[in-house]
Amino acid sequence: VISRESGSGSTLEGIMQNAVPPIDLPPELAPVKTDTKEQDAVLNEFLGDLTNLGSDDSPFKSSITFNADGSTSFGNIDDDDEVVEEVKPKEEKEEDRFIEKLKGQDSDKKLAETPLEEILAPGDYRRHLQDPFYVNKFKFFYRFRSSKEVTDMQTEIAKYYKKPKFLAMKYMSIGKTGDKKSPKTIKVLQFGQPGTGKNVILVSALRGCEWVSPQSTTHTALALIGRMKTTLELLRSVRFHIISLANPEGFDYSRRKSPASARHWCKNRRVAHGAHGADLSRNWGKDGISWGFGKRGKEGANHMSFQGHSNFSEPESRILKRYIEHFATGRGRVALLDVRCCGASITPPQLYRSDLEEKVNVDWAATLLAKHVTPEANKYAVIKRDPEFHKGNTGQMIDWAHSEAMVDHAYTVDIKSSSLTTRANHALISEEPFLMLSAHLERATVLVAQLLLAMPIDPDSEPVNSNFPGRDLTDAPPASSNTLRGGGSDHKKKKKKKI
Repeated sequence: VISRESGSGSTLEGIMQNAVPPIDLPPELAPVKTDTKEQDAVLNEFLGDLTNLGSDDSPFKSSITFNADGSTSFGNIDDDDEVVEEVKPKEEKEEDRFIEKLKGQDSDKKLAETPLEEILAPGDYRRHLQDPFYVNKFKFFYRFRSSKEVTDMQTEIAKYYKKPKFLAMKYMSIGKTGDKKSPKTIKVLQFGQPGTGKNVILVSALRGCEWVSPQSTTHTALALIGRMKTTLELLRSVRFHIISLANPEGFDYSRRKSPASARHWCKNRRVAHGAHGADLSRNWGKDGISWGFGKRGKEGANHMSFQGHSNFSEPESRILKRYIEHFATGRGRVALLDVRCCGASITPPQLYRSDLEEKVNVDWAATLLAKHVTPEANKYAVIKRDPEFHKGNTGQMIDWAHSEAMVDHAYTVDIKSSSLTTRANHALISEEPFLMLSAHLERATVLVAQLLLAMPIDPDSEPVNSNFPGRDLTDAPPASSNTLRGGGSDHKKKKKKKI
């Protein structure tokens, strides 16, 4: 159990001293020593050709193989070359990968103790630019974007970074929203070595009126991938999941010019049981235990913070619940960040189950995040949770995730923002404030990843859940504007022939 006193010293020194004890591995799973000089040489050669990875006509085809003995092999593979590899069933591949992960838990511990500044260089990502993709796309972040534009950008990211195979980049649909006329899809951007048993999930825009959150999570994905020189080991050890638009219908409705009240619409858009929309940030938990303390029925239906007619009543909540449970119930570790804007605070989960043995002091971990998420003098505040649930403290995603889904670390990160929009045009985003809040989210993401790496995996637990059943969007043909606007099909009505 992590104690508050363990926060002294280096950022994660206390965690390593007080986290779950290391596993005594059998001889066949003992860590294997690696030749660091050889790996450094391989990494330098790989980074030297990084700028060519995105071009389709590039003669460079990257092939990086991390062998079972800990060594790394590097080579150029032409499209015409015949590559012969042993074909194994999918289950055997996942088990082999997990065994290799158990061997490398000492390297996880070392990465968890690495100073944050060695993974994320001080300053914003723009000033340490090395990524050719970002050079051409950075202007995307300086204007508020629609859900279609965010989706298009993330599709481009997934396609561009397909070639570094160890990233296992995926952009896929995990379910549809509740609008019967034109349902939209909820999508996730995945990257980082799969099958490691360590997953960090970022969810943003549960409240549709928070426009900057999807762009900040997208920027975080680019920053982690683009800083390949310093984040390579992290990407090889952790799988990241970015769900930027958890409430796409509410998000797009809040961008409408009319009615005037649309800008303040934060709920989803589903009409059910006389209610128009529910606050997705209050739709989680167990009835009468962690959910249901707000107004119900007709009295609450018209309220902007309506919690829904029942827990998980909304399709969006159920989709996210199923996705989080898929990774949290398998063998391994999971961290969840509920990304919001713009209060400069960290909120830990409410602990309400006395039958669970807490492996992590979440209040201390939240204090750690608040202290190190920004190098500036103005630190983030830690929100102290009330001891009891009530109408203002009900249905939070992080409470359900930590106490019911067994997510190891779950926090609400309210990213800091000041003077985000320009005075001349409120649709434009000021560069410096955006880069500042994005840097805070990047640091929070890496910190929770290090918290996970500090927690060993139990080899006797359930198998790793790595592949979520979803539709890959990177291979789909480009959709028409009508399809992207509504998220549904684009079938044209056929005219009936006159007889």
